[in-house]
Order: sequence, then structure tokens, then C-alpha cells
Amino acid sequence: MTISMYQASVPRLANVLNNLIHILDKAQAHLEAKKIDPTALIDFRLYPDMLSFRRQVQIASDTAKGVVARLAGVESPVYADNERTFEELRIMFKTPPQSPRSRHANYEL
Repeated sequence: MTISMYQASVPRLANVLNNLIHILDKAQAHLEAKKIDPTALIDFRLYPDMLSFRRQVQIASDTAKGVVARLAGVESPVYADNERTFEELRIMFKTPPQSPRSRHANYEL
């Protein structure tokens, strides 16, 4: 049985990104329930030399985008990574691929 690079990677990346969406949802629900300012978690670092939570989410998105671009044989687009809220981070993942706002647009495998 042969397996393509697409079959080996894209479904796994989709699973990781879907799990990350659920983490974002749970984090926001917790912050709202405890009445904590969302920026406290968005900019949180577990250790001083660690990147912020927001930046790690952006890197996960950029990594998935880069893998799919390489598999499709196209240039990986560059985005500003200027998301500052939970909603903006979720939009990164939930926007349909045909939308110009989607970070994962223009890939048809």
C-alpha cells in the first residue's frame, strides 16, 4: 500500500489545528467565567525565554500553511501575524479556504 505525502501530513495537520481551535475556545470560556482579562493569557509565557501563547498559535498556523504550500509546489504566502485576540486567532483557522482572509487559501491538492 502506498501513501502520499498529502495523506501522511495534511489530515494530521488538520487534526492539530482543530484541537488548537478547541483549546482557544476552552481558554476563552475559562477567562470569561473567571472574569480575567484575555490579554493576560494571549501574551502569557510559561517561561521567560518562551514565546507568547499568541505567537505559538501563529507559528502552528504558519507551519501548517508552509507544509501544504510545499506539497502543492507553490510559494508559501507571508502574513502579518497581527492577531491580538482569541477571536482573531480563531478566524485564522475557521475562515473557509476560498475567502481572501484565510491564511490557508489558494491551495488545492
